[in-house]
Amino acid sequence: MPEWAQNGGNAAIIKRLGDGEVVHGSRKSQSAQGGAELIQIASYPTNPSSSQRLSAIAKERGVDATEAAIQFSRESGGRVGVVSFTMNEVDSDAFMRQRGR
Repeated sequence: MPEWAQNGGNAAIIKRLGDGEVVHGSRKSQSAQGGAELIQIASYPTNPSSSQRLSAIAKERGVDATEAAIQFSRESGGRVGVVSFTMNEVDSDAFMRQRGR
């Protein structure tokens, strides 16, 4: 979900989930992070899907990854924790070079 759409707390986020701009921004955000395969659910209130990748959850539910993320957000009242595995070798090398600063 785009950062701007997260303003105002969970209640405000839930209200915005049907907004076309939020859906488009969420798709764009997932793509920028490398796709649903690189996003893992870390915590979920009822815990049925913790430790699963968003891509697997979407497949189980028969929806695309953006819709699965929106469903999770609605079902949990916005209390879904995720881990994004977006760091690559180039990023890691750049980080290590900055260490001496």
